[in-house]
Amino acid sequence: MSLRAAMCRWLVPILCLLLPGQAMAAGVSSGSMRFDVHYGAQGFKVGEARHDWKVGPKDYAMTLNLEAKGLASLFGLQYEQRSSGTVGPAGLQPDVFSVDQRRRKRDSAHFDWVAGRVSIRREDKERRNEAIASGDQDVLSLWHQVRRFARSAQPVELNVITGKSIKRASLKALGREMLKLPIGEVETLRMQAQAAGGELDIDIWLSLQHDLLPVRIRITDDEGGVLDQRASMIDLGSHAEPGHTEKN
Repeated sequence: MSLRAAMCRWLVPILCLLLPGQAMAAGVSSGSMRFDVHYGAQGFKVGEARHDWKVGPKDYAMTLNLEAKGLASLFGLQYEQRSSGTVGPAGLQPDVFSVDQRRRKRDSAHFDWVAGRVSIRREDKERRNEAIASGDQDVLSLWHQVRRFARSAQPVELNVITGKSIKRASLKALGREMLKLPIGEVETLRMQAQAAGGELDIDIWLSLQHDLLPVRIRITDDEGGVLDQRASMIDLGSHAEPGHTEKN
């Protein structure tokens, strides 16, 4: 899989790890993060991403916008993803996930938890209809759940739904690391997600100083392409309303 395709499937979700340890269980949590986006082995900056979220006692909504700069903008690396759904004892349960990419038709996934099915669509035309089980996530809501997995010594497997497909993935903890980032020096817990079939590896560094927020996300595809996102701003409790993301 090309890095461009990997980004469309996996980049935005990975930016959406979030929330303090008890935020899903009680009260309302909201915030905003920004990331510098780098590409290639030399780490050239190609753009920025912004993530806004709001999670309440019963439901949640979130967005992530990636804005490429310069030549990178010519390769379709500008898009918005949205996820919304309900909140329960086990965390987030998505209802609708969508992807709007420049000059392309909308891709989306619609979850029916009673029937145990997900409908994957392009515009209004269904392309796939697959079985799902409790605990499965879309690529945005998945990373809201990652802090639960971070406390487990055992790898976790689940289905991850994108706007195009359903993929089996595993997630495991690799240990603690110190990072130097635009936001400063941060102590982190490093996680690694691997898609079945070896399509790509995703390394995620969760900040122990920011309630396990993701402060660095690096994607390596099966062709050796590297995309690296590094947190440049964290603002907890203040956000643009998901679904009405501000343009800068």
